[in-house]
Order: sequence, then C-alpha cells, then structure tokens
Amino acid sequence: PGVAFEGQLRSINTIAHLTETQLAKLGEELRTINRDLGTSLSPVKAAAAEYEILSSGFTKTADASKVLATVAVLSTAGHVEAASAAKLLTGSLNAYGASADEAARFSGILFKSVDLGSSTIAELTQYLGNATPVAAKLGVGFDELNAFIAALTGNGLRTATAIKRGDGADIRVFAHDLGDFIL
Repeated sequence: PGVAFEGQLRSINTIAHLTETQLAKLGEELRTINRDLGTSLSPVKAAAAEYEILSSGFTKTADASKVLATVAVLSTAGHVEAASAAKLLTGSLNAYGASADEAARFSGILFKSVDLGSSTIAELTQYLGNATPVAAKLGVGFDELNAFIAALTGNGLRTATAIKRGDGADIRVFAHDLGDFIL
C-alpha cells in the first residue's frame, strides 16, 4: 500500500504542482481522512479520488479538500469507489458551474434522490453523467433532474431508463414541476 500511495501522490502532483512540503502535508491529510471523517476510505482510495477531483478542475487545494470530504462520505455511505463518487460529484458540479462550496448540497440531493426513488448511488455514478450536461443546458436544476429521476424510478423505471429520459425533451417538460418534490 505504501508504494501505491506514493505513486498516487506523484500522480496528484503532476496536476497540483505542489512543493515537497505541501505534498507531504497533503499525503498526511489523505492518510487520516478516514479517521477524521469517520469513513472507510483508505489512503490509496482517497488519493485516487483526490486525483479525479483535481483533474476535473478543482485545482485549488482548499476547494479539492472540500470536495474530497464530501466524496469520502458519499462513497462510504453510497457503497461506491471514491474515484467513482468523485467523478459523479465533480461532473455534476461542473455541469452546473457550481463551486466546491456546493459539493455537500449536491451530495445531499443525490442521497435524497436515492431515498425517494429506487436508484442507488452506484447506478447514479454509472449513468447520471449522461444527463447532467443536457439538463443544465436546458435550464433544469440539479434538484429538478434528481426529482425527475426519483419520480420515475420510484414508479418502476430502471435508473438507466429514467436517466435516458432525463437527457432528452422529457426532462424539460416535467422536471420543473418536480423540483419541490426533492427539497
């Protein structure tokens, strides 16, 4: 694990361009994140998620740390790999032009969608990225998109099918009326 972790830190630094002191500090943060947040995230998986976060455009250390803390909880509670949770969350944030400060709110919407519908975080990591850019371009809020998905999956549609409908005209017609459903 030590070699893999060091390799991940070096990969992170190809994007972050940290000094050795800063990289050592980041390494320590990644080693202790599971203890600090009460998650099951290993240092290697935390580093993989950090790489995904940085590579998605959250390159300021403070922003990446905010997103990583949310990803740690999302991946642990959602039973998905941290790197997959990072892709889901950062892809959603980027589609909506949202900052790292919105990470916890977006994660809460994802969990609410799972709670009210019949999807899992794993299914959302697999499919939601197909709908978020289109929904955002159509002016459909992230909460509205997830309310739409929750309503469809809660009524028997498979997650992939619901999300496919969410990347087309159906979402524009119905989602605005469902926004309050999830909030």
